[in-house]
Amino acid sequence: DVFDSEGGRYCLYCYVGMKKLARKLWPWLAFLLLIGLFLAPALLPGWVLLPLDIVNQTVPPWQPPNQTAVVHNPLLEDAVFYIYPVKAWTAAQVRQGVLPLWSDELFGGYPAIYDTQAGLFYPLSLLYYLLDGATAVDLTIFLQLGLGATFMFLYLRKLRLRRLAAVLGTAVFLGNGLMVVWLEWQVVHAAIIWLPLALWAVEKLAAHHSALRNPQSAIVFFALAFALPWLGGHWNWALYSSMTAVLYLLWRVGPLVGRSPRRAWAAWRLIGLPLALGVGLALVQVLPAFRFLLQSHRQPLTWAESQQYGLLNRLAVLVMPDFFGTPLQGNWWGFDNYNETTLYVGILPLLLVGAAAWLARRQRV
Repeated sequence: DVFDSEGGRYCLYCYVGMKKLARKLWPWLAFLLLIGLFLAPALLPGWVLLPLDIVNQTVPPWQPPNQTAVVHNPLLEDAVFYIYPVKAWTAAQVRQGVLPLWSDELFGGYPAIYDTQAGLFYPLSLLYYLLDGATAVDLTIFLQLGLGATFMFLYLRKLRLRRLAAVLGTAVFLGNGLMVVWLEWQVVHAAIIWLPLALWAVEKLAAHHSALRNPQSAIVFFALAFALPWLGGHWNWALYSSMTAVLYLLWRVGPLVGRSPRRAWAAWRLIGLPLALGVGLALVQVLPAFRFLLQSHRQPLTWAESQQYGLLNRLAVLVMPDFFGTPLQGNWWGFDNYNETTLYVGILPLLLVGAAAWLARRQRV
């Protein structure tokens, strides 16, 4: 037998070990390749994931004289007129050793600490504090996509999906319309990517309780995933993520608490404590922001006004993403704007969802 020798056995062990390693690593390599291909142009020297053509074409003194401004996508202007400037200004203050509580560089001044999209307390803002602006922008977007992929894959595997199914589900999460159209904003991703981590932590809480294990690590992960969107994300999406996380927590852990002999303590430990810790971590940003927002000139929508922004008015984009037109072609005729209407996840995922529901129904019958 060729494997009777020490060398043969060593080669066999190496082969088995490499095969196991490849099986574990290929999903992560696939995510890295997917994100790398998606962001490839911006990773080249001299390029950055910002719509700088808007500045060059529409803002003096860079605007070409006596020429009509032509930009690729005018909806991206917030990324260069608001989000990047406040992040760059905040980073400049931090590098000078100043805690940016107030800015006198806008109108008569305003409390800069209120500005959640500046991300003063958001961990990935360290990239802005340590690196140049262009590198920080690209790395923030790249890392947030990578973290989102990691959390979604771990959550799907926690649901006991097979590795290939979890990879496909993660690819859908990364490539859906919401993640794509808000790419340059950074703050929308900052509010979304932590949701899969919160859902994973809820599953850990449920598993710990069922096995009577210590749930501290799951509590900490949930609290972090709950707080981080409020520290650096767009608050609309932070609210949606938090509501989803809380409802999922009540749905998965609530019934377990109800069967517990020590119901009050179990409810506090598995539901109240994660939420309390998450809210407490977010308060460093939430308190000053709410105090300032109380003075906002914007008025809340009425129920009738809010209904026109609902999903029922735009469900067609689930199968036809440009049903209402697109700003790139100047033929938009839908509600609000293109980004706010994006629901598209792809035809194949929709077909797979339908197939899964049909197969599950057949198995129950």
